[in-house]
This record gives sequence, structure tokens and C-alpha cells, in this order.
Amino acid sequence: MSVIAVRNIHKRFGNQDVLKGIDLSVAKGETVVLLGSSGSGKSTILRTLNLLDLPDEGDVFLHGNKLGQPRPDGTRRYREGELRSLRRRVGMVFQHFNLFPHLTVEENIMIGLRRVLNYSITQAREKARHHLHHVGLAEKALAFPDTLSGGQRQRVAIARALAMDPDVMLFDEATSALDPERVSEVLRTMRQLSQEGTTMVVVTHELGFAYNVADRVVFLHGGRILEQGTPTEILLHPTHAPTREFLHAHTEFRLPSA
Repeated sequence: MSVIAVRNIHKRFGNQDVLKGIDLSVAKGETVVLLGSSGSGKSTILRTLNLLDLPDEGDVFLHGNKLGQPRPDGTRRYREGELRSLRRRVGMVFQHFNLFPHLTVEENIMIGLRRVLNYSITQAREKARHHLHHVGLAEKALAFPDTLSGGQRQRVAIARALAMDPDVMLFDEATSALDPERVSEVLRTMRQLSQEGTTMVVVTHELGFAYNVADRVVFLHGGRILEQGTPTEILLHPTHAPTREFLHAHTEFRLPSA
């Protein structure tokens, strides 16, 4: 059974059809990388998986359970409590770190544990420091975000999401706002999580990460899944012209010869 899945998802913004019938299922422990050009629908899929964007049509499943209640018109209604529960179980790391500048690093991690999970201060601090150690930032617990590099701030954001014990982690271009020299430290952390069996869905343009870490690569084009398969199948032997054109344009990573 999948950890998280969507079936026949459609999403529109005004007159623009962004997602056009997406079916995607992610198994426990699987790392799925979503690739595609800007505007192909990658980030919207992520935001649909945790219902930050509510689908206009289609269904979202968590551990095989369909979310929402049916309406007479065929759409689904999502109660606020259900949305809160889903978002606690589906961690998300955004392009920008969204840390509170007036709180220390450990306080940024503790706030969700205190307010959502009702941890005591001692319990929350202990868990925050555990996850800071996990991402290699134990010594930064009492620092403020503006004293950290971009890569360090993104690793704090990852620790904050992990501290909520999510069933799946979503990464939306987690390295795209970083200086090039900081990208590798975040990718190393993400690779470690994948190796530990964390269920992950990753939107990225980092082809090296996709090739070396992903269990499955999904290529999107025009709001649809154009092709999917192993990294070797999609990155070395793509069958569709848009996939080949996308890969040809990304020359910063030299893929192995076929």
C-alpha cells in the first residue's frame, strides 16, 4: 500500500489548467524525484499532496484512506481538522526556509512540537537537539537564523519538518535559493534521509541527485506525467522529445554514457 497517492488530480488557476489528470503513488521508503520545465506542474503536485492547494477534481489518499467528504457535485470537502492532521503527517521543505528570525534555531524547531503536539519544553528541546544533530547542526542550537548560511538554514528547516515525525517528506526546490557552494550540504542531508528509508517526494533540477538517489524519476510536461521509471530509464534512455530536450538543456551534470 502506498504512503501517499493522488488519483486523476486536476487543478486550475483561473483559466489555466495546471494539472490535467495526475496519478501518482509513493511507496513506503521510496524516493521519487519530479522533473520538468518551469510551469509543468511539479510544485502544484507537491502542494496537492498535502492539500495546500485543494484539487478541483480527483482524490488524495494517505495510507490508502481517501481524504475529504464527497459533495453532491462530485468534488470533495476537507475539514480543517483533517487538513491539520494531514499536514502534520506530511512534512514539507520549501524553497525559502520560512524560519522565524526572532527565535533561536532550536526554538524554531520546538514551536511546532509545543503548539501542535503539546510537548513539554524539556521534551521539545530534547527532540529539537536530536534532529539538529541528525542534520549536522548540533552546535547551532542557540544561534539565530540570520547568523547562518543559506545551506544551514535549509538544514534547520529539514530538522523542523523531521521533528514532527512525518510519514512522508516533500521537498520543493529545496536547493534553488542557495549559493552553489551551499547546495551540496543540503543534498547530502537529503541523500542521507533517503538512505535511512525516509519516504520522500522531491522537486528538483539537480540531475545528479535524481540519478544517484531517486528510486523513481517522474517527468512532467504540460500538467501531465509524460514518462516515469528508474533514473537510468528516464535520464539515460528517455522516450519522449520534451524529456530529451529538458535533459539536453541541463548541462551542469554530466550523466554517465548510456
